[in-house]
Amino acid sequence: METKSVDHYFENLFRYSSYSVGQTQEIPEIRWKDGKGSYIICGDALTILEKLPDSFIQTVITSPPYYGMRDYGIPGQIGAERYLDDYIAHLVAVFREVRRTLTDDGTIWINISDFYLIVLTV
Repeated sequence: METKSVDHYFENLFRYSSYSVGQTQEIPEIRWKDGKGSYIICGDALTILEKLPDSFIQTVITSPPYYGMRDYGIPGQIGAERYLDDYIAHLVAVFREVRRTLTDDGTIWINISDFYLIVLTV
């Protein structure tokens, strides 16, 4: 079975969906929408959230990058901050926007780090 890239997957969603550049120019990062309120939006979380209206999102499911665990090679990426306080401030800025854009009955599911350190002494 041939493996397809994520971009190929999104291109097919784009091609066969009701998405139209003319309909959503204010949010060009929308890669797919079903016409019933479901979207796939790709990009920098804070930048995208700032473009969305209040009470726009019903459900958020996320696992933000863990502090100091990965370098995705993207300038300003979450998790690559020099200090832990900066990482926390970055997450707070994002989740303030999530709260603003979340509907009154909306939910958010967050997984932050499943990593822990076991120190063994000999």
